[in-house]
Amino acid sequence: MNLPYYKINKLLWRWNKEEGARIVRNISLSLDGPPPAREEAKPSPAAAPKKPRPQVGDGLLKMMELHSRLKTWLETPDPSRPPKPIKPVKLEKTVPLFDIQEIPAAMRKTYLPKSAALMERWFAGKINYSPTDADESAEINQDGESYPPDFYDTTTITLDWVLQFARAKAKYDYLVKEAIRSPKAIEALHDILAPYQGQTTDIFPSDICEGNPISLHRHFQFQRARVDGTLGQKINLLLSDDLLRGGAPDDLTGALGSFNFG
Repeated sequence: MNLPYYKINKLLWRWNKEEGARIVRNISLSLDGPPPAREEAKPSPAAAPKKPRPQVGDGLLKMMELHSRLKTWLETPDPSRPPKPIKPVKLEKTVPLFDIQEIPAAMRKTYLPKSAALMERWFAGKINYSPTDADESAEINQDGESYPPDFYDTTTITLDWVLQFARAKAKYDYLVKEAIRSPKAIEALHDILAPYQGQTTDIFPSDICEGNPISLHRHFQFQRARVDGTLGQKINLLLSDDLLRGGAPDDLTGALGSFNFG
């Protein structure tokens, strides 16, 4: 049975659909091979024994020995024919083991550098997860504590990089030009700012949150724009990936999946 697979075109950085993927089953690590032989030190050659002096009757003893060997040879039956050699079994070509920590290197070979960087950061990090959806919304980990500060990555993914992707740029423009000016957004903003209406000076959320982006998002976020999150967006992404990259995801999907601007 032939299965399709995708091969990267390194000239155009596109995926090309190929036929004839080989199914590999029962891959395992073998420990049956013998260890390499060790080289033993060769002993120094022994001195050659001295040739004994000829004795009386040596010739007669030699003739008797030859007669005995001839008689033994004549009485020995012909040896049986050796069995036919066994045909060597042709071993099936095997695939070397692939470790999960080799995935980032494979991602880089398929031009997904940001995805690879995030996965390497995940592999190198400590365990940190939210047991429930409510804990995830509140950013509470398995120990009942807030996420540690070093779990917020503010350098790997930048806004400039995200906006290189047309679908992300379109959603960002929609957010800053239309969505934040909608009646519902203005109403939500009014509710957020109501506690500060008695202030006589301008309100600067960054000062109130002391420059903490986590606190800023938690207390002052009032509008979002989803990227690749709705069913329609996912269908469009599937069609564009199939048309442009042979069905393989781009680096934005590999790094962030579906996400929000906010």
